Amino acid sequence: KKMPGVAVGQAMPEHATLVWTIDGPFGGTVAWSYADGRATVLDEAPAQPTVGLAADTANFTTLCCGRSDARPEKVQITGDAALARAVLDHIGFTP
Repeated sequence: KKMPGVAVGQAMPEHATLVWTIDGPFGGTVAWSYADGRATVLDEAPAQPTVGLAADTANFTTLCCGRSDARPEKVQITGDAALARAVLDHIGFTP
């Protein structure tokens, strides 16, 4: 339930919320709020997060691994589209 990279405080404004919904094996929904440059996992996803992202397990995994075959354009975005793109642009954490 950790979100690395730019999503942890660097791109997320104070009091913003981020919700990832992953469809498929090991899927589910995880939500974070951001304050003081830190992310906190929420018990429940807010009805209207600052950024909502949804992807299937395979695409989420390739995005997080920074693979060249990741498909950020296949991620469904709700909320702040520019902030969502910043998260997606910097989500890869495995070299």
